[in-house]
Amino acid sequence: MKKIDLRSIIIGILGATLLFMTMGARSQHENMGDIVVNSIKVIDRDGRVAALIISSDSGGMISTQNQNGKPGAVLGVGPSGRGIVGTYNNDGKPLTSLGTDDDGHGMIITLDKNGKLTTSLGADEEGLGVIKVLNNVEEEIVILGAREEGHGALQTRNKDGKATAYLGTAPDGHGGILTYNKDGKKVVALVSDEGGHGMILTLNNDGKRTTYLGVGEDGRRLGRLEISNESGEIVATIQADRFSDGAVGLFDRNGDLGWFRDAAGKLKFGD
Repeated sequence: MKKIDLRSIIIGILGATLLFMTMGARSQHENMGDIVVNSIKVIDRDGRVAALIISSDSGGMISTQNQNGKPGAVLGVGPSGRGIVGTYNNDGKPLTSLGTDDDGHGMIITLDKNGKLTTSLGADEEGLGVIKVLNNVEEEIVILGAREEGHGALQTRNKDGKATAYLGTAPDGHGGILTYNKDGKKVVALVSDEGGHGMILTLNNDGKRTTYLGVGEDGRRLGRLEISNESGEIVATIQADRFSDGAVGLFDRNGDLGWFRDAAGKLKFGD
């Protein structure tokens, strides 16, 4: 079938308008004034409708059609009174839409051939930019956007809508990576502490810390590994001591020292 040339359609519309304006003119310096019509229809050489300029209760619209009489693209005003641009596939089903959301922000959406939403680009409730990717049941599974503090963030979710991973920037400006179990509970964190040092935390499904790998709390930037029980109490440590030697400590379930041994072999028992 003949492929519709949009450039030819536009030229045809302009040519028809020019023809109307010149018909009945009495001189080169006179015109017909305004042309008032309800619609303008453009047909191809086989008599099929190729384009329409129409008016509706919500406003004006320009529509193009393919050889099968299905819409190819539209530009106009939607039922809500907001501007919209849409494209369609060969079967006349919508594929993309550019317009305005309910909060007045601009947005672009794409759909699959069955009419299900696949991606959206626009703004969230706070007016911050966001890109969303959806699965085949229209659940949001990837979200890329801006945080309130102005930092960027990337979040993934499983098919049940539970968070699975987060890559972004914390409010203090430090980067972070978080992973979650299938129930959306945080279980691993790769972040920075208040001093700007890197650390890794693991947690059980009750949110209790199980391991810590990072820098000790004495501010001397010495490495430290902590192991905790199911209640989050530290029961073992491996760390660098103040002399930069290795040291191992064991604690009871209440956090009291059981014994501590440094690299020199000195052994210290708790009370």
